[in-house]
Amino acid sequence: MNNETLDKEKSWLAAEYALGVSDGNARVEAEKLVERDAVFRRSVDAWQNQLSPLLDEVNEVEPPKNIWANIENSISPVTVDQTESSSGGSIWKLITAFTSTVSVACIGGLLYISGGDFSSGSVSELKQRLTASEQNIANANASFAEARERSKELEAQLADATAKLENANTQLAQANGSVEAANAQVAEARAEVASLRQQFETTRPLVASLTQSGDAPAFVAQYDPLKKSLLIRTAVEDSDEKVPEIWLIPAQGDKKGEVLSLGVMNENAPDEVKITDEFISLIGEGGTLAITMEPPGGSPTGVATGPVIALGKLQSF
Repeated sequence: MNNETLDKEKSWLAAEYALGVSDGNARVEAEKLVERDAVFRRSVDAWQNQLSPLLDEVNEVEPPKNIWANIENSISPVTVDQTESSSGGSIWKLITAFTSTVSVACIGGLLYISGGDFSSGSVSELKQRLTASEQNIANANASFAEARERSKELEAQLADATAKLENANTQLAQANGSVEAANAQVAEARAEVASLRQQFETTRPLVASLTQSGDAPAFVAQYDPLKKSLLIRTAVEDSDEKVPEIWLIPAQGDKKGEVLSLGVMNENAPDEVKITDEFISLIGEGGTLAITMEPPGGSPTGVATGPVIALGKLQSF
């Protein structure tokens, strides 16, 4: 056999053979292995070396006085009541069974300690290894208990961190809601400002000084958006039986740059010209007012026919 170690089954067989508790086929097989298997033979020798010191710890026991009588009775014909003899034999059978049980238990313990390899070492070494194993187990249990406590601490920390995260998420959601509300308020305020600005632009008074060839103002025009009217003051007299007609050149709207008639005016007195709804959105700062002299009733074609006698831009106060 080439293997240096035995498997568990043969290790048990070698141990039982060394203790003398094997019988029948097991003992026959063990005897054959001792003769032809060197590894098995060394294992049996190792067992005997390991177990022989245990005999030193066993106190000597004197055999019962009637042991020889029992032996003689067991090999002679039965002629008397064997109750006592049978009883004595039963006791020794129990002792033998108990001894075998203890032996097997010892074998099991040693197999557990050494893993089935008893080819070297001593009982004291095995005891040391058993003590070391017990210490390792105790250390492992202590480490396990410590790890368990640490795990509990980590679980508590995790629960606390989870609660903080949920609280932070709640606060973030509330903050996002506040931001959305604030954005809505800002948008509403901007819309209101734009509306007020538009109202301001469309309701603030405008004025234009209309001059002729760079001379002193010939007309002063004032636009009142609330009254939707244009107030004209003139200092020009009509000498050719013609009337002044006022024109608007818008600087905004869909008719920007076009020349639009706002109507005729009284050249000798302040005149208020009503502005129709179609021109309200066209009158604004930067627009131009012009006055031409037209036939009574104004230009018959809707286009200025006479000379421009005054010109000026509208501007806010």
